[in-house]
Amino acid sequence: GGLGGAITILAYAFVDSLPYGWRSLFVVGSFGLLCVPWLWYRLHETRRFSEHREHQSIGSTAAPEQQRLRDTLRQHGGRIALLLGVVAPVAIILEPGSVFISKHLQDDLGYSPGEMGLMVALCGIGAPLGNMLAGLVSDRFGRKPVTIGMSLLLSVAIALFYNATAMTPVILGLALMFTSLGGLLVLHTALGTELFPTNFRSTAAGIREVVGALGASLGLWLVSLLFAGVGGNSAAITWLLILTPISPLFLLFIPETAGRELEEITSEPVQAP
Repeated sequence: GGLGGAITILAYAFVDSLPYGWRSLFVVGSFGLLCVPWLWYRLHETRRFSEHREHQSIGSTAAPEQQRLRDTLRQHGGRIALLLGVVAPVAIILEPGSVFISKHLQDDLGYSPGEMGLMVALCGIGAPLGNMLAGLVSDRFGRKPVTIGMSLLLSVAIALFYNATAMTPVILGLALMFTSLGGLLVLHTALGTELFPTNFRSTAAGIREVVGALGASLGLWLVSLLFAGVGGNSAAITWLLILTPISPLFLLFIPETAGRELEEITSEPVQAP
């Protein structure tokens, strides 16, 4: 994923020379879609899932799908609410912070598309580093403290990037933003996967993605509302950082999942905030 983004960023450096301008970036990105049918064909179910499905097909008293979904929602509704409380505030902050990177660098700070592309490409190395760092450190010290740390780092990075004018702090803020973005992607996925039983895991992941998309849209809408009153996009994005404590607060009530069996995590009760 990071490599795909890096290719797009490098292509953007030549956006003034490409035919049809920025629209050519979608042509570059579309080549990856050609691999999807082959990858889909080659991807097989896990042995554990296949055995579980075969075992279910033997019995004739299995509950209807809708009933099992209702039962799971009733049993794990608290965890879903907590996970959404973790994801939504980060999405509200992260989406505007990442969407307006190029606009801020070019319109507010005066960098050319080529300079912006080079800067983002270099700082973008932080995204895969954040992926690996978040995974390794959270396996060692726990998902919760590392996720809290990455959430706070994201807000610090956004504040630095959108309020600095000198090149050094701008680059530092951008690099930290990519690092925390890559780390949170891994950590939120891990939490959403490990908190729920196998038969509900994909549904929970879908709910998490929907809430993330809604949070992203809400963040952009809030920036548009704040724009005129606070004096621009950078100030509006900075105001959104008041939501920073919400996600860490919800994380305090989520069971720690690192280094534990999924069955053990699923059976552990959650505390209400």
